[in-house]
This record gives sequence, structure tokens and C-alpha cells, in this order.
Amino acid sequence: MRSVHLLAPLTALLLGLTLPSSAAPKDTERSFRVQSPAAWVRPVALETRDSRPLGETGGVHYALADLQVRAERPRVERYAHYARRVLTEGGIEEAAEINVTFDPSFERLTLHGVWLHRGGQRKDVLEPQAVKVIQQERELEQRLYNGTLSALIFVRDVRVGDVIEYDFTVEGDNPVFDGRFLASVETRYGTPLGHWRYRLLWPSARGLHVKQHGTDVSPSVKEAGGVREYVWEQHDVPALSIDDSLPSWYQPWPWLQLSEFDSWAAVARWAVPLYQAPPRLPPTLQEEVKRLRAAHASPSARLLGALRFVQDEVRYLGMELGPNSHRPHAPEEVLARRFGDCKDKTLLLVTLLRALGIEARPALVHSAWKQKVESMHPSPVVFDHVIVQARLEGHDYWLDPTASHERGPLESFEPPPFRRALPIDEATTGLVEIPEPLRLEPMMEREESYTESADGQPVTLTVTTHWKGPSANQMRRNLSTASLKDVEREYLNFHARDDPTIRATAPLSVQDDPERNVITLVERYVIESFWLEQQREFTASTITRYLTRPRIGQRTMPLAIMHPVNVLQRIRFESLHPMRIRHQRDTVQGPASALDYRFWTEDSDNVLFLEYRYHSLADAVEPARFMAHLEALKRMETHAGYQVTLGTTHGNQGRGQSGFTWFGVAMGLGGLALGGLLMFMGDGPRAFLRDVRARKRKRAFSRKFASVEGDSPAQAMSLATVGELHARLSGVRCACGVAGAGAPKLEEVVLGEQHLVLAKWTCSGCGTGRHAYFTVREERAA
Repeated sequence: MRSVHLLAPLTALLLGLTLPSSAAPKDTERSFRVQSPAAWVRPVALETRDSRPLGETGGVHYALADLQVRAERPRVERYAHYARRVLTEGGIEEAAEINVTFDPSFERLTLHGVWLHRGGQRKDVLEPQAVKVIQQERELEQRLYNGTLSALIFVRDVRVGDVIEYDFTVEGDNPVFDGRFLASVETRYGTPLGHWRYRLLWPSARGLHVKQHGTDVSPSVKEAGGVREYVWEQHDVPALSIDDSLPSWYQPWPWLQLSEFDSWAAVARWAVPLYQAPPRLPPTLQEEVKRLRAAHASPSARLLGALRFVQDEVRYLGMELGPNSHRPHAPEEVLARRFGDCKDKTLLLVTLLRALGIEARPALVHSAWKQKVESMHPSPVVFDHVIVQARLEGHDYWLDPTASHERGPLESFEPPPFRRALPIDEATTGLVEIPEPLRLEPMMEREESYTESADGQPVTLTVTTHWKGPSANQMRRNLSTASLKDVEREYLNFHARDDPTIRATAPLSVQDDPERNVITLVERYVIESFWLEQQREFTASTITRYLTRPRIGQRTMPLAIMHPVNVLQRIRFESLHPMRIRHQRDTVQGPASALDYRFWTEDSDNVLFLEYRYHSLADAVEPARFMAHLEALKRMETHAGYQVTLGTTHGNQGRGQSGFTWFGVAMGLGGLALGGLLMFMGDGPRAFLRDVRARKRKRAFSRKFASVEGDSPAQAMSLATVGELHARLSGVRCACGVAGAGAPKLEEVVLGEQHLVLAKWTCSGCGTGRHAYFTVREERAA
């Protein structure tokens, strides 16, 4: 399901204007026409003052962005006029390529002109026969097809100092909105702008709602001949610098929202006819309902049966052509072809559930904005996803038909993390709350068990990981699309980063308990060189992935925290000799997360246990509490691992954390007098020195966790669109020095509430398996 939007700020300036999209052109072979702007357009002249670079601008300075709209039924006309100056050789490629996208099923593109300014001269450089019109599916990697066409113009002989100016008009509007006007307008970009203007011609007899988000730009308003003219205008607009690692619901870009809808009830009523189940089931749907009734005796079992059928046997693929950007396909069509997007799968599931006697209705949500949709003016395009609200035996169940491989009993189902929904129902009056998922128990438990055998023999390592609930669902999805051999190789290489001599002694064991929704993975290895310079570091790797820091430390915007998260890691080390350590148990809590840790020994001090439990408390940290968050991270890093040092005590019989020979220490300290003084320190000199050494080891250990952008989900690299991914990967450098990722394998990963793209590849220089996490910023909805 798509939103109507302007592109992210910088991309909007690069491409001009992006609108909804659909099928192939029918009217003319060329798909566009060339003529002067319509009489209603009031062009803005490019002034010399606007062409001057304003502050730090990079390779291109954007001198003008003039957007004008005439909203008269039955069509809407959108005029756009841009100008950009080339400041460096690196900016030539960006400035010389013009890309205008449109939907040929209901829109018509008119190009007015392209001009090159050089040496005080303005030269017309538009060559209609050289314009390339291509179908460029920007959401292809998300399995969404929309038929968008792109008109590409490549300006020749562009040099540093030139100004490229161009304008065009797109006529038409998506008929799915029944002639109601919707728009969003960015008022500030990530680059300085000389002159920005948005002009709207609006029929005086029609109501219009305008809402400001993060901006105080106000319009001038004139009225004549039954038309109201709004003009928002700014000069010398500074660039907006945004922080990294922002929560998905936080919108840093100031913008104006325009909507002709009066209320959420009006939006719900608009959607009702789009999601009508067939009044009489076609034979194919009747057969499926009959099968579900026969296969499942109870209503709850039938609900689960229908849900799993739609989730797992109807694959996710969207044909969002024209009105189908918001209108689902007929359930019998979706069933026949066995694929559909969120709209298609939702209507199919609602149809099946109602036929089974279970109350169900679709509900609109936003997968990123979540509860922040409450701050929007009512509009269909503040939603980008649709799910199902089912009611059974007095309980509400929120079900996502696109979330495959969900298992477990119905009562264990966790609500999807969307927080607010608009049920599609004639009786709907407003948004309703989706309960926030609560994870009181760990959803992932990992135990690493190390065992020393005879001296000189390899140490055995058994890793047992239990994935539960939503984490089990995600692991099941990952395993369904991956080769077990590839998973084994990835796990082995993960351990080999710290233990190069590790080798597997058995295949990876995978046990799936769908009734309890638990997946258990067991890895078995031996490590030839366990001790490094008489020391061994145990790392709580499951925990440290959540302890990363953002790239920007002086923050003015909130920091995203992966939430909800509740994980447990236990490390067990069985030694041949006693380990004398100080038992510890404590909690480190920050504004958005907490770490419980415990260290102890058993079996005459021969078995060391390290236990860590990390759980998130919130999905973001506000700037005012960011320093407290950093301080908590430092303390967590200090305790998120342990170092054991080989030592001797009276005949080389004991190995302990203290890591030194007491006799040697006493001699090194200079005699019994100083030793006697140390007896008064805390629990005695041994405990005191042990604590000193432990603090030094923990400080060294904490320095291992330098933040690397993209290395973990918490440090995912931010993209405006998926199309930027390959360009970002070209700059990722391996430890061997080779940059680039070749042809990476892309996977969609859902961790808690965070939706990520995981890129995997093999370094061409050293053959090491590499990966990088990305988040794709949501494009602005109206």
C-alpha cells in the first residue's frame, strides 16, 4: 500500500516532482508533449541573488524551487520550476541529469523547457527527441510494482559555474480518491535553497484543511473570481542538518499538510467501499472455507488456520497499478494467483474469517509513524499498511496477513507494533489504540558452554539458542529463505572473528516447536587455541549488539532505541582448575534500557557463570537525556564481558580471574610492610588488587566496542530510498582495504519494531563474509 507524497527533500530537488504511478502509456508513443506553461501559471524569474551559493552546499547549489498547483475538478495540474548551479566537477553529474516521474494511466506530462545559463546567456537546450522515457520500478526490491514512467533528460556540455533551469507540468490525479485533494509540501531541505515558493489555486466553495508540521511559514491569501490563491514563499532557506539514528516516527523535515478530508470518520467511510467482501462467495472461496471448517474444529483454530493460509500460502507481491495503489484486488483473484500485497491479503483474510463466522474488519496503520499519526490531519495517505482486527470470544486480535511463519497458540499472539489504527467501518469515529507489545520474559536466550578437557587439548564449545514468540517467527522466516549450510558458515565465521582456530564438530541443529513457538539452534565447535597470551576474554555478543552509539553525539533530535527487546545470554566455562573470583550481581539502568548481570562460580570454583539480561525500556531517548544514555552505555560496556587470566597459586594448581601470582605480587610491592598496609583495603589485599585488575580489564574490554555504522541493527545506515543502497555500499571498506560490495544479497529483517534491509556479500579482496544493515526512511505522506 502506497502513500501519496513528495520525495525526501534532497531527492525531490534532484528529480523534480514524483507522483503516484501505474500502467504503460496508451495515448501517444512519446508519452509526453512539449509546449509553453498554461495561462494560470505565474512563473518566477531566476534572480542573480538566488544563484549565489548560500553557505556550505556541496557540489550543487539549489537556486530555485517553485511549485504551483491548480486544484479544479475533475483534474489537478501541478507545475514545477527548478534551477541549480554547478559548484564543483563532482556536482556536474547531479545537476545535468533531470528525472521526472509520472503515472501514464491517469497523468499526462508536459515539458516546457530546459535552459543552460552560462556567462550571462540563457540557452534553450531541450531536445525532445533525446528525452528517454523508461519504466523505472523504484520499489522493485520491496516486491511492489507500480508501472511508474520516468522521463530522463541528459543535459550536454555542462561545466562548473553553469546553472541548469527546467520546468514541467503533470496533469491528473489518482481516481481512487474520488476527486478529493491531498498534498504534502516540504518547506526546508537538506541543502540551502535560494528561493522556495508553493502556490495553490483553490476553489473558494470547497473546504481545505492546512496543517503545519515543524514550520511557521504562513501563506498570503487572495481571492478573486471564485478562486482563492495561497502563496507560501521563502528566500535564503538554510539547510537542515539532521541527526542519525532517528526513531521511525520522528519527522525532522518541516512540511505542510493539505487535505480535503474533514475527519477520521470521513477517511474510514472513503475506504469502506474499497474493502467490500463479495456478498456471495465465489466457488473457489467456498471451497477454501469448507476446507478450513473441516480441518479445524474450534473457532480459534479456524482463525489460526485462515491466518496461516493467507500468511504462508499467498506470497507477498504488490501490483499497485493506478487506483490499486489503495484499492485491493478481488479476493477470488488473489486466491487464484496466490500472491498479493497487504491490501489484497487483508481483504482475503477478512472474507474468509467472516465466512467462518468470525467478526473481522480491515484497519489502516502506518508501519513507521505509529502513534504519531494522531498528530496528522485526517487523510488516507497518512497510512502505508493495512492489517486485520478480529474479535473472538470477547477478545480483540490484531493480525498482520503479511507476517509469514507465525506460530504458537492464538492467546500468545503479540499485537503488531503499529500503536494506532483506523478501522475500516461505517461506525468508525476515530483512531483506536493497538496495545503496545510487552515482553516481560526474554524472547531470545543464548548459552555458550566452554569445557576444558586435558591440558593441551582443544576446548569444546556448545552454543544453544532459544528463540521465542516474535523472535522465533523472525528466525523461522530467515531459515525459510536461507540455506542451512550458509547459516552454518555465517555462524562459524562469526565465532572465528575472536577464535580463528575454531572448527565445527557437528552440523547446525535446528529444532522447531510450532505449538510453543520456540526455535532452538545448537552449534558445536572445538577451539584449538583457547588462551591468548595467558588470557581469555568472554564477550556477551548478544548484548553488545544493542550497546552501539550513534555517529552524532551533539544531538538536537531523539535517538532511536530498538524496542521492545528482552534477551538473555549465559556463558558457562568449566575449567580444569579452580577460579577464584569475586561474585558480583548488579543492574545498570539508563533512560531507555537496562542491563542485569551476575558473575559466580560453582563446583568448587571450577565452573564460572556469566549471566546477562538486556531489556529495552523505551523506543527513543530525547536529546535532554542523551548524555545520561551514553553514560549508561559506558557502564554496560564495562560489564558486558569478562577476562580470565592464567595464574598460579602454591604449586601452579589454580587458575583465576585475578591473573597473578600472590608471591610475585608481594615481592613486587616491596615487602611485608606494604603488604600489611594493603590488608586494610576493603576485603584485604587479594580482593583489592583483584578489583583493580578487574577494572583495568573491563576498561580494556569496553574499548572493543567502537561504533561502526551499519555493523549492527542499532547502527543501521539511513537511506532516503532503497535505490541509494548500492551507492552507499560502494564506499564500505573491508579491513583488508578493499571497498565495495559487488552484487550483495538483500534480505528484509524485522527486529522488534525495527524494519531493516540486510545486505550480505563476500569481500573480493580477502573472501571474508561481510554485511551491513540499512534503514529506509519513510517518504512523506500527505
